[in-house]
Amino acid sequence: AAPDFEWLIKFEPNLPAYSPRRLRLLLAQPGELRLVVYRHDEATGRPGARLGAVERSYDATFTSGGRDGKWLSEPLPGIGVQSGPLWVGISVPRADGSAARLWASKNESPQVYQRDAEPTTALQSGRLPVTPMVRLLVVPESPLPAASPPPPKK
Repeated sequence: AAPDFEWLIKFEPNLPAYSPRRLRLLLAQPGELRLVVYRHDEATGRPGARLGAVERSYDATFTSGGRDGKWLSEPLPGIGVQSGPLWVGISVPRADGSAARLWASKNESPQVYQRDAEPTTALQSGRLPVTPMVRLLVVPESPLPAASPPPPKK
C-alpha cells in the first residue's frame, strides 16, 4: 500500500468469543510496515475503533521467497476478547525504497479493500484485485463443544 492508502482485510472468525493472538505474513521485501487491528463497526459495516498496532522495520532475514513457507509472526498483545469480525489495516510510512512489501495472491477476495488514509472515506477506494498473504491467529475464548459420540450400535 502507498502511504496515502491503507489495505484492509476483514477477518470473520465465526466464533462467539475469541482472543486475537498474532498476525502471520509473508514479507517480500524488507523495510518499514504498519499493521493496525480495528474493531468492526456494526452500524457502518466498516473498520471502527483501533484496538492495537505494530509498526516495525524488518531486515532481509525476515523476507520470504513466496513459496518457501517462511511466515513472519507478529504477536498482538493487549487486544482483549472479541466477538464478530475484525479488520487488519496494512500501510507503509513512506513511499520510498524503505517501505516493506508483502506477497499477495492473484485470487480476489470480497474481504480485501484499499481505502484512503482519511478515516471518513473508509472503503471508498474499493476492493483490491489481489489478496495480501496475511493470516490472523485467534484462540476461542471458551472451549468449543466436544463432538457428540456416535450412538451405540444395536
